[in-house]
Amino acid sequence: MKPMNTPTHFARAGRAALAASLLLLVGLAATAIAEDPPSKKEEEPWIPGTDEGPPSRCLIIGIARYPASEDALPAVSEPARNLARFFKAGSFKSIVTLFDEEATSEAIRREVDKLTSYPQPSRRIIINYSGWQWKDPASGASFLVPYDGLRDGSMKNLIPMDHVSQRLAQSNAELRAAYFHTCFRKLDPSPMARGFGSLDWKAEMIPVPVGSCAILTCGPEPAALEELGPSAAAPTPATTGSHKPSVRRKGLAYLGLNGQGYEEYKNERDGSILIYVPGGTFCLGHGGRWIDTIPRVRATLSPYLIGKHEVTLGQYKRFCDETPYEMPKVGWWDPADDEPMEEIMWEDAVGYADWAGLRLPTEAEWEYAARGPDGRRFPWGNEPWNAGGTFRANFFGDEELGVTCDKFFRTAPVTAFPEGASPFGCLNMLGNVMEWCADRYDAFAYLTAESTNPQGPSAGIHRTRRGGSWNSPPEEVHAANRGLNHPSEQWEDTGFRIACSP
Repeated sequence: MKPMNTPTHFARAGRAALAASLLLLVGLAATAIAEDPPSKKEEEPWIPGTDEGPPSRCLIIGIARYPASEDALPAVSEPARNLARFFKAGSFKSIVTLFDEEATSEAIRREVDKLTSYPQPSRRIIINYSGWQWKDPASGASFLVPYDGLRDGSMKNLIPMDHVSQRLAQSNAELRAAYFHTCFRKLDPSPMARGFGSLDWKAEMIPVPVGSCAILTCGPEPAALEELGPSAAAPTPATTGSHKPSVRRKGLAYLGLNGQGYEEYKNERDGSILIYVPGGTFCLGHGGRWIDTIPRVRATLSPYLIGKHEVTLGQYKRFCDETPYEMPKVGWWDPADDEPMEEIMWEDAVGYADWAGLRLPTEAEWEYAARGPDGRRFPWGNEPWNAGGTFRANFFGDEELGVTCDKFFRTAPVTAFPEGASPFGCLNMLGNVMEWCADRYDAFAYLTAESTNPQGPSAGIHRTRRGGSWNSPPEEVHAANRGLNHPSEQWEDTGFRIACSP
């Protein structure tokens, strides 16, 4: 077993830090990128046939402090610079940055117009804006507030969001995306000369052209403009009687159909129950305020099998008994053998999967098993966690939000919460423990995700975790939620389930 590395579990952040934490997601994705932000420079026009294809270009705007307001925006400058480094590492040909006093109305308009008016094609055009937004209470129109946007209480320097939308519509690019990390107050025009006062975070949507996406990362409720329409119909569950197993794989014993009508198998090596997922097409991602779950993209998966339950403490003990791996100290509260294995490194979860003749699921496989082809918010549907007085997942309750805690102190048996089963019959895909997946983590993975059997990025330090845990706040308990950790780290709320190909 690798050397133990058990960091102290951080206390859950208060909701007062929500806005900062959302923007910090961008910084997390770029911690390994070079220190120096890219410099602004003119680029040479792309000549068809001279390289691998059309270039990618982006404009990054970050305004942390306005001269007419005493309120600084938290977590704007550094995440915006990290985002620039991230795109630079991703081989973007043109990266223009405008920070604070550089981000005047004239500069923003000039760079937006320039970015979207290249006569040569672009592969991707990305516009990122972090700063104030203002909404006209009379017309309902929304405006970006540049550095000089509050000067003399005038609105003439504000930039209509529609302007960005119209310029994107005119651009010659394969993918057009506008990311807005904004906050605003509902104000009459008169107080503008005095600044915006205290912070009021809210998501605001803008119209964008077909083929592009508006990404919104602030607000009490997820918001998304781009929807991909209904997914493909759910695979028809099998029926009893003359049904014949679909999988003929050595080491798997057919058990029959589960309550959802899908085939279950027992892996003879470790005793795990695996559910056969016939494959299908669904919308990967959430399209909401979390930057690492957007944009929503269609993904088609081949048939696979995934664990009905999380791997238990008892199963992992057997693995350690039969291999050179050492059993780590798990849970000071002394969890039972039928509760999920936790405080497990990604590397050791892979070791267990190899021993069992299986593997970790990909993110796409995990999410499809949790949401099904109809793209539901939770495995059980779209109703709340405790609708009708029945709790469907084991996670951290919140009395102020009216979400009561379940009866379990920390982890629950992997067979608990049958009412929270996924469309295919998987249990505890939300709550209990976060679950390691095979993929490397990339906050922008869905921008370049493959449409068939996506495997995640080919490079990256961190690995992805899915599903929330007993320690997750309510807003993180949904089937599109993503997390990350270094593969050699152990956390007391992280476990795994296994998968395999037919």
